[in-house]
Amino acid sequence: MSRPWTPQERSTLASRYPTEGSLPLAAALERSPDSITSQARRYGLSSPGARMRQARTRVWHSRSVNVEFFAGQTAAVAFVLGLVWACGTVKTKHRQVLRLALPSDRVGSLRRVKELMESRHSIQTYEDGVVLEISNSNLVHTLLTRHGPPPKSAANPQAPRIPEHLIAKFAAGHLAATSRRTGNHIHWRGPHVVMEWLSAAIQSQVHVAPPEIVSPATREQTIRWQRIPDVRAIEAWLGIAD
Repeated sequence: MSRPWTPQERSTLASRYPTEGSLPLAAALERSPDSITSQARRYGLSSPGARMRQARTRVWHSRSVNVEFFAGQTAAVAFVLGLVWACGTVKTKHRQVLRLALPSDRVGSLRRVKELMESRHSIQTYEDGVVLEISNSNLVHTLLTRHGPPPKSAANPQAPRIPEHLIAKFAAGHLAATSRRTGNHIHWRGPHVVMEWLSAAIQSQVHVAPPEIVSPATREQTIRWQRIPDVRAIEAWLGIAD
């Protein structure tokens, strides 16, 4: 015969179950975990584990963004990574957020990111530019796990982890963020290790001359091509030739 619950036990259950769950209370009240959870259900109480599972389910089924976007190796992912490596940061304290900040004249690039990532997050406008913040812990976790942290959020910036055949898409995304292309030159700017990696890839895949290196002694450097044949060949590689 089951032992009736006393008013004191029910009070203890109500106050401690939401934060401690079934196992500590089973030991404290000398009851089985099944008895604890059964009684908790009668009173509509949720355990910490249940709330965490519910939170994880909500994140995975988020309709505000494609949470599995960074799980693949596609042209769209490579393009967005280019923007992330140029102007992105990640926040992992309290909330996990991917943040992209650009000058106001590049707002079209953020709209393109929203489209590719199926994001419903709003672009915020400030005096000094535009910002897109995408908050989703699974999205950020996948980005960091599969591709590494963006340079602006890394103590030691690294090149992204993408296949060689997608580097042109990465370069196009980076160009759409903070780099420059005019009629007679094209350049990218970023941390040394990223620019060295990108420069080597462009020279290998496009067969152009080495770039001019600007500000090699600073934290970031610029790689620039100014010979018209080189510029046209790189534009064709990027898929943006006029």
